[in-house]
Amino acid sequence: MIDHRHVQTPVRRQGDRQTCVGFAVSAAHEWLAADTEIRSPEHAIWAGHQIISVPGREETTVAWSLEGLSRHRHATETAWPYGNPHWKAGPPAAAFNAANTRELPPSRRLYPPWFESVRDTLAAGDPVILTIGVVYTVWHAPGPIIDVAPGRTTQSTHAVLAVAISEPDEQPERVVIKNSWGLGWADGGYAPLSRRYLDHYTIAAHRLETP
Repeated sequence: MIDHRHVQTPVRRQGDRQTCVGFAVSAAHEWLAADTEIRSPEHAIWAGHQIISVPGREETTVAWSLEGLSRHRHATETAWPYGNPHWKAGPPAAAFNAANTRELPPSRRLYPPWFESVRDTLAAGDPVILTIGVVYTVWHAPGPIIDVAPGRTTQSTHAVLAVAISEPDEQPERVVIKNSWGLGWADGGYAPLSRRYLDHYTIAAHRLETP
């Protein structure tokens, strides 16, 4: 297996807020960083809303967050802790201090076939942020692998970080994701998705590129 779990920062928990994009983008940035600092999900959400903001909605998209951070840089978690203040209040003074922000690596969108695109990217050592449809029953009570037949109704979309994937000819074909639902979800915050789930329920994928 092509496996990058050993270089990941700790799994975090977004709570009951619609902020998965902030955590997925931050985790991807942390993976490629030359330091050990945790990045601010709150800043990543705020940055997405600087590109397009839908009134009354907290969630943003991976594309908007990445574009916003490319313009504003990414504050550390110490400079802007999650929820303090809420992104709607705007960045605290510390997040405007260049010493507390970092450049975001270049990014680009990936295209189907999803499994091969993700495998090629992870083999190169780069993170992949997935935007994927959530079939409630298999995500909220995950078994050994998240898998379901195509065509099921999805209750929401969710952003996660792909961190490992099976090698060519390795069975079962699966991709391991890092989630932001805390250590109590699945296997310490990580879970494998089947190839068919990835291929049929992925909505978008973005690659952060090694500087």
